[in-house]
Amino acid sequence: MDLPYSLLILAVLLIAMFLAQVILRKRYNFRCADCGHVFSPSALVMKLTPHRFGTKLLKCPQCGKVTWAARMPKS
Repeated sequence: MDLPYSLLILAVLLIAMFLAQVILRKRYNFRCADCGHVFSPSALVMKLTPHRFGTKLLKCPQCGKVTWAARMPKS
């Protein structure tokens, strides 16, 4: 495979992954597992933080603790 072609495929995949995180951010909020505060992280934070089965490892803006925040649909 040609190197420029591989870079193009990589760029398209990265853009698609970033857009998926933007869409998730628009559709879902997260609830802190510690204090129950509901918040919406930035798209960059959504992309860079680990996740597992409907939760994401996030720092709560209210209490400041890092917890596995549960995903909740926006109303």
